[in-house]
Amino acid sequence: MKATILSLMLAILATNCRAEVSCKDTEVKSAVRSCEETWQSILQRTPEDSDLWCIQTKTLLDCFQKIPCEPAADQITFLTEILEVYSPKCTIFKQNSTVADESEEIDNSTDISNVEVVGLSAEYLGGTKVLLTWNVTEDASQLDGFKVSYRVFFKSPDSPYVFDEASTAVNEDGLFSIVLDLGKKSRYEIQVTPYNSEQEADASDPIYIYVSGKPLGVSPGISLIATPLGSDAIVVSYKVLGDLPVSSINFFYKTEDDNKWTQVTKDDIAKRGDQFFVLSGLEAGTLYYIYSKSWLLTSYQDEITHVVTSDGVGNEEALGLTLGEARDYVDWSAWDLQDVDGFKVTVEFNDNHTEVQYLPRQQTRLYVVNWVSSVNSFKVQPFNRLGLKKGGELTRTSY
Repeated sequence: MKATILSLMLAILATNCRAEVSCKDTEVKSAVRSCEETWQSILQRTPEDSDLWCIQTKTLLDCFQKIPCEPAADQITFLTEILEVYSPKCTIFKQNSTVADESEEIDNSTDISNVEVVGLSAEYLGGTKVLLTWNVTEDASQLDGFKVSYRVFFKSPDSPYVFDEASTAVNEDGLFSIVLDLGKKSRYEIQVTPYNSEQEADASDPIYIYVSGKPLGVSPGISLIATPLGSDAIVVSYKVLGDLPVSSINFFYKTEDDNKWTQVTKDDIAKRGDQFFVLSGLEAGTLYYIYSKSWLLTSYQDEITHVVTSDGVGNEEALGLTLGEARDYVDWSAWDLQDVDGFKVTVEFNDNHTEVQYLPRQQTRLYVVNWVSSVNSFKVQPFNRLGLKKGGELTRTSY
């Protein structure tokens, strides 16, 4: 009985395969014929054993899987019913059905066609940073990440898209987010696209933001401080508020009696450092106004300060200077000083003239020609942006 029913089933399978393939394809027809012969051999060799019938049925199905045709669903159902009667322990179709169901579930889980990005917004953080946040309409567990695309856009695209990757982790607000580092003084078009290993969902509607490059909460400007360095010089220190880039900055000075400003030139500067310079050749006990003008972002910014030249010497204890054995140099490398921008060195000569030099903080030795016969005194004073400090001095009476 079993052999008759399964033989009938074979005929149905073979007919179904022939209907699915081209009759001109002799290779396929030959494969189908081979399956039929295999089944006839199985019928002749297989005893009345339910386990063997299960194994041989699997052999039949394996044979048909080698050619481009598969049993129809109703045929599988028919075979399953037969095997449930004649071979109750056989799980061929049950396993195949389970695998198929799982496969369908996996396929469904990777489908993100319904995922949409919503609430996309951009917040300018200052400088070149922009915080991007968004949410999605569906569960994000099937997503591998987000593709963030942006480009410079002014009335029309000015550049190709640049791409960045965002993870599926959410921030403390429960939103997806990423911080972009963009260019200054540019308007950007930004989109977000969800994706996984199988596909990409639709991109979000674009949003637009202008990146000025200006720090938040800081008005552009210059902080200007002038401090006396003795009777004939001052140190001018400046700082750009908010660390904004300065394309140009000019300095001017004048006294109360002057009718116009005099621009500071390199010939007036005795020493220049990082955001400070020493202006020398000034008159003792005189009030000076210092004026700066700079271009910041989109406009000029100016600042004025004032200072009175004086000896500028504090009350610190005098420091020691070392005269070389050959009396051809003076050394002060033993000084342990903090926050020093440089040294003012004043040398008075026997012929009643004085020379002043401003040395960098790294230089702690100065050579003098004909020291014994030509020098009356040698003074070294450290200074910083806050003014002159008391240093050390050597005179003819001390050596």
